[in-house]
Amino acid sequence: MQLKGYVINTSEEGIENALVESLETGQRTYTDAEGKYSLVDIPEQVFTIRVIATGFRAKRLVLDMKERQKSDNQEYKITLFLLSEE
Repeated sequence: MQLKGYVINTSEEGIENALVESLETGQRTYTDAEGKYSLVDIPEQVFTIRVIATGFRAKRLVLDMKERQKSDNQEYKITLFLLSEE
């Protein structure tokens, strides 16, 4: 199973070099210039994704991959807020 999508800011611009990692499996990747990421061979379980980018507040998401179909091409958009944004 694959987890893919974009890490964006509040203006919906991609954030480059954001770390996207699964806390349970240790899998990690960094976003490209457009904010795109992909984690492959994700187990079908509930797990926590942590996203970290310089100048932005870190974010954690709990995802239930058991509920997704293997053919599901859903992309997850993860919005990060600047440290200065309330």
